[in-house]
Amino acid sequence: MTVLDALTNSAAATHAYTVQTITDVDGMRRYQAQWEALAASALDPNVFYEFWQLAPSLEAFATLAESNVAIALVVSNGDDGPVLRGVFPLERSRSYRGLPLRAARLWKPPYCFSCTPLIDRQHAQSAVEAFLLWLKRPEAGCELLELNDIRGDGPFAAVLTAALKRLGRPSFETWRHQRALLDLHPDAPLEDTLSGKKHKQARRLQRRLAERGELRFERMASNADAHAWIQDFLALEASGWKGQEGSAMASKSHTRQHFETVAMAAHQRGRLDMQSLRLGDRVIAMQCNYIGSDSAYAFKCAYDETYAAYSPGVLLELENIRVARDEMGVPWMDSCAVPNHPTMDRLWSARRTVAAHVVSNGRWVNDASIRVWPRLRGLKQSARRATVVARNALAPLRLVTRSRWRRVVESVVVGLSATALMALAVD
Repeated sequence: MTVLDALTNSAAATHAYTVQTITDVDGMRRYQAQWEALAASALDPNVFYEFWQLAPSLEAFATLAESNVAIALVVSNGDDGPVLRGVFPLERSRSYRGLPLRAARLWKPPYCFSCTPLIDRQHAQSAVEAFLLWLKRPEAGCELLELNDIRGDGPFAAVLTAALKRLGRPSFETWRHQRALLDLHPDAPLEDTLSGKKHKQARRLQRRLAERGELRFERMASNADAHAWIQDFLALEASGWKGQEGSAMASKSHTRQHFETVAMAAHQRGRLDMQSLRLGDRVIAMQCNYIGSDSAYAFKCAYDETYAAYSPGVLLELENIRVARDEMGVPWMDSCAVPNHPTMDRLWSARRTVAAHVVSNGRWVNDASIRVWPRLRGLKQSARRATVVARNALAPLRLVTRSRWRRVVESVVVGLSATALMALAVD
């Protein structure tokens, strides 16, 4: 028996599962204790969907979303009463990529870097199947579901694949990418991948910086004034280009309040890790990490751009690697970085797969749409290539414009092909 079999078969078959939706923080609070217990033993940990993260996000950002935000809770009803087994935050819309199909996708509020749902590891497949079956009900309000920004190489992805196969639900992967990961297992190589030459350069920059005053690394103690550290971080981030562009967290009152609320909630739970590089009394670089149940996330970093020549952010990141390896006691840290990040990809050698999948709600017409969708995407690419060939061949005639040719050729090729493929899929 595989690990997946053990996880998916361990749920008692006698449990009945229901799905409830909540749209406000008051509804979340009714499940707070169970939510936090679920997060502590989740199949695939995700700090951004834990209660202390998601409740402030729902309060700050749900009303600003263009779509309808609701949190689907999978609940089992057994001898011990209702127990929370799964959390799926959803954002629903009336169309999907320009098509008139009602769609839902995992909600990714600002400052959220993972949308992997929280699932009870002992009831994993049962909870996922209950959620997928619920999608077919009218109250789900969707014909397609996009499971976006999930961990593509983790246990949730494995359970999802098994559940889709068991239910006969078609799906396809819309995208995937790799981002930097810090592997902190005891047998993992040191996750500082700088070459000897780069290390020598970093030490030289640190010595030069130390010539300008007392240089020291600090890590926030558990009894420290967390509010002061949080305000220092906000001020430092706003002092650079993000502040000038208005994208710093302190640039808007609701984003500032959101970070303050989340960071203080993390601190109260012993889940906030903040580090700084100080030159005398001046903070020149800061790192903010969130510690999950069995993981860590490098949420954000900031540095004083007047000291950019000394690479204070890189110097602090090297210290962050040491702290994570020697003091945090977690098996991995997610960089929360974009793909091909110039700094994180250079310093951290491990990679995490992040992916998105689209699945049908189970109705036959939507199943057919999902089955032909990948082929239609290929046809659209072929149509674009055909457009270029046709335009170049007929350009001397100057009969129609470039955009007109593209629309005509794409419409004809994709329309005819879609009709044929839909007929095949229905058969």
